[in-house]
Amino acid sequence: MWLAPPGSPPPTEVAEVAHKRFLDVTVASSLSEVLALATGAPPAAVVVRWPERSTDRTVRSTGRQAAADAETLCRRLKGDPLTATIPLIALASDGVVPYALEAGADEALAAHLPRREKLVRLEGALRRSERDLAAHPATRLPGAPAVERRLAGEIAAGNAFALCYADLDRFKEYNDRYGCAEGDKVILLVAAIVRETVVERAPDGFVGHVGGDDFALVVAPEQVAPCCDQIVGAFGAVAPRFCDDADRRANGFPVVPDRRGSTSRTTVMSLSIGAAVGAPGAFATPSQAWALAAKMKDRAKQLPGNSWLAGC
Repeated sequence: MWLAPPGSPPPTEVAEVAHKRFLDVTVASSLSEVLALATGAPPAAVVVRWPERSTDRTVRSTGRQAAADAETLCRRLKGDPLTATIPLIALASDGVVPYALEAGADEALAAHLPRREKLVRLEGALRRSERDLAAHPATRLPGAPAVERRLAGEIAAGNAFALCYADLDRFKEYNDRYGCAEGDKVILLVAAIVRETVVERAPDGFVGHVGGDDFALVVAPEQVAPCCDQIVGAFGAVAPRFCDDADRRANGFPVVPDRRGSTSRTTVMSLSIGAAVGAPGAFATPSQAWALAAKMKDRAKQLPGNSWLAGC
């Protein structure tokens, strides 16, 4: 979105980046118009020409108002959770860049910058936004959109790959009994186990946090067994610790009621992984890989303890 007076075309750099990314450029001529559009259908970015500061008394008055409008736009966009993640990019003269950044702009392009640097900075602002939006806020691992992109890339390249779908069993019951703060500790620990395993066993692999207690790994087919064995083994070693001392003393074993209210002598939680292993061309879409991985995960959940199963 380009904020400028009526009839002002977007800068060539903005138009070029938009064309490269298959984005339309919407021209807005007022603060209220930008805010209305941003809250309705969030744009990929908002680009605003930051007003210059003039010593001329007549221009100074209009410049102050224009600067105030730009600062208000920054404050309103960044102060609203619905629009705070939209990159705001200021185009400014050299002396005005600090004011734009202080006001809350995510990027400020000085007038003297070479054209190529402006293009790179615009692209960088968009990439940072995509990365931040794709990351899970709790673990900072790539989220579901990033997993989808990785799967789509593997399929487009015609690679053999495996999607491993990991899920905690009885996590909701644990969370209900011990509280969200303790549940978050478990999620962070699982994230660490999964990430460290992929770094060690599959350096070229990918790990993402799909949401809640669900994680995804994208690795080579021959890396499935070593990765899954290590993950379920590491989690199985620490799972018994996720139990209140009072429960241990009173019962001698962890007690976590299931969703029907019944209890059993079991570790507090277990980890199940389903792997969809595909040869080149085995999956036409990411959803096909997900469907098989989910099917294998459901079967793994029927096995006792921490387990994994793979299918192709």
